Amino acid sequence: MKISYNGFKGIMPKIAIDKLPEFMAQVAEDTKTASGDLVAYRKPLADTALAGAAYKTLFEYVENANNNWVYYDLIVHWVRTPTVEDSFERVYMTGADADNGKYKAFVNDIQGGGSFDFTTDFYYPGAPSAGALVADNYTPGSDYRAYFWTYVSRYGEEGPASALTEISNYTLLDAVDLNGFDAPIADDSHLDTVIDGNAPAIRIYRTSSDADGVAAFLLVEEVAVDNTGPDGTAWATYEYEDTVLDADLGAVCTTILYNRAPDDLENLRGMPGGFFVASKGNTLYFSEPFTPWAWPEDYQIPIDQEIIGLGVYGSTIVVATDGHIYTFSGPHPTSLYKTKLDFQPCLSQRAVVETNSGVMFPSLSGFQHVTDGRVINVTATMVKPSDWADYELETMHSVWYNDAYYGFYKTADNEGFIVIDVLNGSITTGQDYHWAGYVGISGGIFYTVFPANILAPTTLYISKWDASTTEYKNYLFRSRQFILEKPQNFKVAQIILDTQFLAQLLADIADNDTIVDLNTALWAADDQLGGPLNDSMLNGYALCGDTLHDLATLGIQPYVNFRLYIDGVLTWTKQINSSTMFKLPRGFKDKKWEWSVEGMIPIKRVTLATSTEELV
Repeated sequence: MKISYNGFKGIMPKIAIDKLPEFMAQVAEDTKTASGDLVAYRKPLADTALAGAAYKTLFEYVENANNNWVYYDLIVHWVRTPTVEDSFERVYMTGADADNGKYKAFVNDIQGGGSFDFTTDFYYPGAPSAGALVADNYTPGSDYRAYFWTYVSRYGEEGPASALTEISNYTLLDAVDLNGFDAPIADDSHLDTVIDGNAPAIRIYRTSSDADGVAAFLLVEEVAVDNTGPDGTAWATYEYEDTVLDADLGAVCTTILYNRAPDDLENLRGMPGGFFVASKGNTLYFSEPFTPWAWPEDYQIPIDQEIIGLGVYGSTIVVATDGHIYTFSGPHPTSLYKTKLDFQPCLSQRAVVETNSGVMFPSLSGFQHVTDGRVINVTATMVKPSDWADYELETMHSVWYNDAYYGFYKTADNEGFIVIDVLNGSITTGQDYHWAGYVGISGGIFYTVFPANILAPTTLYISKWDASTTEYKNYLFRSRQFILEKPQNFKVAQIILDTQFLAQLLADIADNDTIVDLNTALWAADDQLGGPLNDSMLNGYALCGDTLHDLATLGIQPYVNFRLYIDGVLTWTKQINSSTMFKLPRGFKDKKWEWSVEGMIPIKRVTLATSTEELV
C-alpha cells in the first residue's frame, strides 16, 4: 500500500483535513503550486530605496521614454491618457492630494523645472467657468446680443462657459467693448503660463442666429495668454473690442457643459469608449469621451448605496458598494445599462482588482468575482466565512498577477498574504506583508514595496517580486490526513527532488566555500589586504577597499526537512538531500498518517509505502 502526492495544490480550510481533495494541503505557505510541483518563492530583489515608513500606492510614470517611480501613503488610482498620441504623456489620478484628493494629471513638460518630480509635475485638469463680462461703449439700438467666454489651458483644454453678458439693445454693426476678464486662480498655472511654446488662451463667443432664428454661440476671437494676461496685458486692464461681422464668426462652442471633475473624486477608471469613470460618495461621475478634463453634470448617476470601489472589464463597470453590487454597461455615459446584482458588501477599497475576465473583491462571505453579468464566490468551496477572520480582509490590498489574486493584509499582531488561484481552485499563503504592489505594463514585472535588504531591515524598497537569484523563502507544505481502513506501518518513503535545481544549488554552495577558503588563506598570510595607498599602484584597489574576494549572499540550504505525523502527532523528522528512497521508523502501526516538507528545493513527488516494491 502507498500514499502519494504527484502534484501539489493549496489549502481548503472549509474541508476536514481527512476529506481534502487529491493533492490539497492543510498548510501551503510561501510556495508556488501552479506548475504542479512544490516550488519555493524567491525572495524579493531590492531595486530602489524609499525614505518613508509606509506606502499605499506604487506605479510607474513614463515620460519622454524615462521611467519614474511614483509612490504615496495615500490610496491613489490612475489611468493613462485616452488621447491619441498625447504629446504630454498624461497620467490622470484621483486621491493624490492628502488635503482634498484633487483630481490631477502628470505631464511631461516638467512643471516644476529640472527632472521629473511627482510632487510638483502635475496640474488640476480642465478650467473653471469665469465671471460675466462688462459690455459698453456701443450705440444703443434695437438689436440683441449675448456674450460668454472660456479659459483654454496650454494643453488645449477648454472649460465651460462663463456667466452670460447680455446686451438687449445695440446698433447692428457697431463695435462693442468687453472688459472684466478674470485672472485664473494661482494654482491654475496651466491657464496663464507658457511652457515649451504651449500657450494658454481665452476664447470669446457671442450669439448669432441661423436661418431658422435659432441662437448659437460662435467664436469671436481666441486671445493668447501668458504670465501677464491676455495679449500681454494685465488681466485687470485688458479690454477686447468686438468688431467681427456675423459672417466672419468661427465655430460653435461645444464645451458649455465641460465642468471640471470634483476635487474629491475616488476610484478613477478608464473605459474602452475613451471616457473615465470615478466615484464620490454614492454617485458615479463620467468624463466626456476622449476629453478627460471635462465632467458634465448631466452625466452623473447616483445609486442608493455608498460606493467602495470600481473595476472595469470589457465595456462593463462593476460598482462595489457597502451593500449590493451594481454593473453599468454601454459605449457612452449617456447610454449605460444598469443592473443590480447580489448583496455582497465590499470590505476594502484597495482590494478591488480587475482580473482577466471580471472584477474581484473581498466580502463577508468570501471573494466575489463579477463576470458576465453574474457574481461568483470563487472561495465558497474552499473557505468558510468565519475562516476569513485570520486574513484581516478590511486591511487588504491586492494585485492581479499571473492569473492569480494576491492579497496582502496587516494589523498590529497579524500580517501576511494570500494567493487565490482561481483557475485551479486553491489558496496558498505567505508570512510577509508588502506595503503596495504594481504590475508593470510594458514588462509585466510585479513590483512591491518591501524591506527587501537584510542589511537595512527598516528601509522600504521598491522590489521585484520573486526575483532574487540566490535567496529563497522556505516553503511549508503539510499533506491531508490519510485515514486508512485498518492500521498500517509505512516502512519507506521517497521524495523526488528537482535534480537540476539541486545540482546548481550545490555548485553555488561549492563556489562560495572556495571563496571562503581563499579569504581564509589571505587572512592567514598576515597580508595587509590592500594596505596603505602608497603600497599599491594607483587605481589598483577601490578607495578603502581590500583584496578579499566577494562572497555571494546565498540564502539557500541543500536539503528539505521531512516530518512525519502519526495520529496527528509529530513522530519523526529527517533532512532529505537526494531523491533516494529512505526508511521510516518502525513500530508505528496506525490508521492516521500525514506528513510535511519544508525547504527551498522544488519537489515533484512525495510517496510513503508499506514496502520497497510499492514505491515503483
